[in-house]
Amino acid sequence: MALRSNQDRSTLHIPDTIHPVFHEGGAIVMDTIRGRYRALPVAGAHLLQVVNQCGEVGAVNDYYAKIYPHLPISDIRTLSDHRLRQLINQGAIGFGPKKERRDFIEATPENAIRFDDTPASQAAEKSPSLLDTLFVAKDIVRAIHLTNRPFPDVDRRIRRSQEKAQRPATFEEAQRIGAVVVHLGRQYPGRFACLESTVATVLSGSSQGVRIDMQFGVALNPTIYHVWPEAEGQPVPLKPSLTSQRFYPVYRIGGDRPDSSS
Repeated sequence: MALRSNQDRSTLHIPDTIHPVFHEGGAIVMDTIRGRYRALPVAGAHLLQVVNQCGEVGAVNDYYAKIYPHLPISDIRTLSDHRLRQLINQGAIGFGPKKERRDFIEATPENAIRFDDTPASQAAEKSPSLLDTLFVAKDIVRAIHLTNRPFPDVDRRIRRSQEKAQRPATFEEAQRIGAVVVHLGRQYPGRFACLESTVATVLSGSSQGVRIDMQFGVALNPTIYHVWPEAEGQPVPLKPSLTSQRFYPVYRIGGDRPDSSS
């Protein structure tokens, strides 16, 4: 079905479940309904930015008319309809009330997060105590079950657990819990990657009365999708092989990330 005619004045918006990082003209988008990442080419990324700025089908048509002034308006509308429909079908754009313009992440050095800037963990070199093992083991089991569920369930349950925490965790507390999770996770025969270990770390922190945040991000060239725990605005590295990578934050579960410039 075409988007023109009586829908020309329809309003468009970027759903709150869509979280892009723009780079080199294109974008990497995290969809928190589907729990997936998607790469958008230059044309799709530009259209996402246009919808974010103007929010109307007619304005999108005007945008393409300026880019392709030699094309007749009928061809402009066909091009606009086609590209909008692609993003609508992917869930990256939706119809509905116009929303405030969102601030999206650009893949610039000042927005990057590097794990090699994080203090090294001495806890990772030690075997966990019996008390730490008992505290964490049950949360590892919970994390393995939870990460097999749809992403909205993971998001909702993580937030509920964080709400029960009495205070934010210190970096040292999050580091200690993360080290125990990694130590015990090595003994699990199934998948226990960054998502499972981060969820286990966050859940265990909540069980012990401290809130650990959960940050999703992406590295570029090559593209690597990752998630990690954070405390006091610092990433808690659970996977040493990624410490040299530069990640860009995409989506966060927990408190606001402190401004690194402050």
